[in-house]
Amino acid sequence: MPGIRGAMSDHEMIDAFNRVQRMVATLILEADEGYFDVEDTTVGFTANTEEADLPQPCAARKITKVTRTDLARPVDLWPIRFQEKNEYESSQYTAGQFYYLRGEKIGFKPTPKSTIATNIKLNYQQLPHALHWAQAKTPTTTTFIMPTSTTATPPYLKAGRISQLADYYVNARFRIISGASIGLERKITAYNPATQTITFAAITAGEVTAITNYDYVILSPLAEEYQDAGMWGMVVDLAIKTKDVAIKEWAESEVNKLLNKINSSVTPRTLDMGRYIRPPADFDL
Repeated sequence: MPGIRGAMSDHEMIDAFNRVQRMVATLILEADEGYFDVEDTTVGFTANTEEADLPQPCAARKITKVTRTDLARPVDLWPIRFQEKNEYESSQYTAGQFYYLRGEKIGFKPTPKSTIATNIKLNYQQLPHALHWAQAKTPTTTTFIMPTSTTATPPYLKAGRISQLADYYVNARFRIISGASIGLERKITAYNPATQTITFAAITAGEVTAITNYDYVILSPLAEEYQDAGMWGMVVDLAIKTKDVAIKEWAESEVNKLLNKINSSVTPRTLDMGRYIRPPADFDL
């Protein structure tokens, strides 16, 4: 708890960790595009409607795969460029065989003539959620509020920031780290930024009492071997603020060691795409 020492606040420290976590995640993606891929959001065709709004939480994220699931077997839709979409408006193609992305909208070609409800499954890249440390406010068996106040009156936000993006915390995990239910974890299934309320798989009435006003954290999805980079990133910021050049240089060298380790150790989980094959320099096409 560095805030007690007076050099940096807990909020500043977790901001430093979150910056390094995002940098580490970017490096991992360069080696494995599917590392942070999730598949739990759907949209549907609407009759005679060319486009639909991308649902949260994937609207601001990279779409990696689109699958139609209402047929005898799932069929992957082919991506096309928005600028060429009218070339695919032809009766020789199955309705909705192709898709394109435009801002926060997804379009289907040929334009569907009938409505298909929630049978288009979306895969997208979900980079690590920004971490924070707070106390569970007014919990029920399936929800609690993430407090935004930083005052010392429980429940309050101890470190970090609470996102105001709709469904931002979907798929993140939280863990209770104090009280009788210490260690309890749940996956977040919904988030309402207007009320800062998260929804998760049910807990018991006894656990509701045991987590009220007790500490929880949002967990990092990075492998444990890579999380130390965030810790050393916090040390770098602390050394800068305290003007300790020696500690800063030492911490930076530790961060660089871990980043080099990531570059050399992360490999694709599957080698099913040609882009992962690196031919030798003298390879003759």
